[in-house]
Amino acid sequence: MMNKQERLEAVYKNLRSGGLVRTKKDFASAIGVSYPNISSALNGNEAYLTCNLFKKVHSRYPKFNTNWLITGEGEMIIDSKEIYNAPKSEDKLSHYELVPLYNLDSVGGFRSSNDIMDNPTYIEKYIPFPGAVKGDFCIHVTGNSMTPLYSPGSIILVREVKGWREYFGYGNSFVILLKDGRRILKQVKESRKDTKENVLCVSFNQSYPDEELPKNMILNVYKVIMTLTVEGF
Repeated sequence: MMNKQERLEAVYKNLRSGGLVRTKKDFASAIGVSYPNISSALNGNEAYLTCNLFKKVHSRYPKFNTNWLITGEGEMIIDSKEIYNAPKSEDKLSHYELVPLYNLDSVGGFRSSNDIMDNPTYIEKYIPFPGAVKGDFCIHVTGNSMTPLYSPGSIILVREVKGWREYFGYGNSFVILLKDGRRILKQVKESRKDTKENVLCVSFNQSYPDEELPKNMILNVYKVIMTLTVEGF
């Protein structure tokens, strides 16, 4: 049976191999502890290998078995079916995919900066979304230019659009990753000026004007599949 230091080291190596963290500092930031504390814990200092530390790990990464983290007994990784009790009915929404929620935001304002820009990227938790597929992920919404459909504080499920340069899918909502690092949430329509070089970004909040976005400013595009508010889907 692994001791506490070995279990923490195994968790860290698992997260690194999966690309969820790159350094010990990333790991510390992800679970909400200081870098000196996590470094001491990984070096075997018993004063820092606390039950609370392992609970923080499980809270941030629920795939790790709480019992294994704290006692060393059982399996390290929980079967995804055990993390959430998804409905077992024959309803068409009974299929759920566990989707990672990243500590990223999409801002509604075309000329606004994201609240989250320079922090290390990590998974906050997993959310069961009906109709999701592997590769989908979730991010937060900030700013009010896309209200009432996408309100600040809501979570959106997004899916990468690999062929956006050939076909954007006008009329849909997208998170557009710009080359300067910003992530904007807009409804995209056909450009009124130059359909080859631009797309038209439209806000649902009528107080914000439509704006032309040059395609050469775009790094990547993600289609909004579903939104989750405080009331649910």
